[in-house]
Amino acid sequence: MIAKIFDSGWGKDLPIPQWHSEHLSYIAQNYTGNAKAIIVNSTWYTDEIHSEVVAYIKSNNIKNIILTSLCDAHIARQELFKELEVNVFEIGYYRGAGFYDFFACCWDRFGNTRLSEHELLDHQTIHKPFMCLNRKHHEHRVKIVNKLRSAGLTDKGIVTLAGTDLRLNEDFTDHKSHAPESGADIPNDIMSLGEPRIWSSHFLNVVTETWWDINQAYFAADKYFKPLVGLRPFLIWSEDMGVEWLTDRKFELYHDDFQDITDLDLRDHNNMISFLEVLSAQSKTYLEDKFVALKEKLLYNRNRFNEYVREQNLDTVIDRMNKQFS
Repeated sequence: MIAKIFDSGWGKDLPIPQWHSEHLSYIAQNYTGNAKAIIVNSTWYTDEIHSEVVAYIKSNNIKNIILTSLCDAHIARQELFKELEVNVFEIGYYRGAGFYDFFACCWDRFGNTRLSEHELLDHQTIHKPFMCLNRKHHEHRVKIVNKLRSAGLTDKGIVTLAGTDLRLNEDFTDHKSHAPESGADIPNDIMSLGEPRIWSSHFLNVVTETWWDINQAYFAADKYFKPLVGLRPFLIWSEDMGVEWLTDRKFELYHDDFQDITDLDLRDHNNMISFLEVLSAQSKTYLEDKFVALKEKLLYNRNRFNEYVREQNLDTVIDRMNKQFS
């Protein structure tokens, strides 16, 4: 039996957090282990929560722990409980048998492109070389935006950062507006492509994920899903430019598709500013023609994403968990 669920989650009145809670309940309902267990949501796990969990384990003779990390990179790992005589199984954004991509499934359940395939593939709507949208002020995003500013690229592409003068205004005549008072000025729109007209206007999607080193964090969420389903070539501006994460999931890369205009190695994040300068110097005709040339790859990646979502099987993960706990 599951004795208790420790969930330090977020806004239960919202659809995605509600679905997250349903996942935890489903895991609990299907647990068939040989001893009492607890479920611990390790996302946003604090020392205070850990002390509470350890005290509960000791006072209730808990032998099995199900660690989950579905909404963000994990904080707690099984090593955190090595001093206790417990068996741990990790579910979610962990390497190993319990990996489950919750956000990919969220997009499949809640996502909405608001544009048809025909509209997404209309090359004539493209007039901006790139888009780089940023909401939360993660350190690497601030550094990236500062680099774009210094290179004069914020006026070339579509660049945002919450709490700054880089925002999308209503009529899109200019993507700059007055600096807001807080970082809440950019909507937390994680399950759509945003304003369709703005999305359709850009060629390359420059993705800044939640974590700079997504392989170390072993977490990437909605940011790279959007160009996959929104049919845009993209580069993940990160430690390894997303190469390992994407190839492990059988997506095709765009790093070698611009050798007609540059000899820069786009697997090296240090070359991004120079590349965006080159790309921004290209004509609208170049952007349109390149987009048309990449159509087959764009459609492959969209279809591969749909396959990848179907590969996320919580029942299979639960079966592996129960086998470990049998």
